[in-house]
Amino acid sequence: MICPHTTPEIKAILTNRRVIAIDQDHLGQQATCAYSEGEVDVWVLHLSGGALALDIVQRDILPVLIYAPR
Repeated sequence: MICPHTTPEIKAILTNRRVIAIDQDHLGQQATCAYSEGEVDVWVLHLSGGALALDIVQRDILPVLIYAPR
């Protein structure tokens, strides 16, 4: 159940099939913080089949440029 005061943007994220699939991945691992500087955190989650899920959290309203080396 989603709270009735949830914004449409948050509801779209919480009901997204890809987000749900990541949450219910068979490995059941927790994400780990791979990078943290200032107002930016990058979290990495290893998924079954060798895939990775990345979550980039920016707590500031100013734009941030992030480089991701291969």
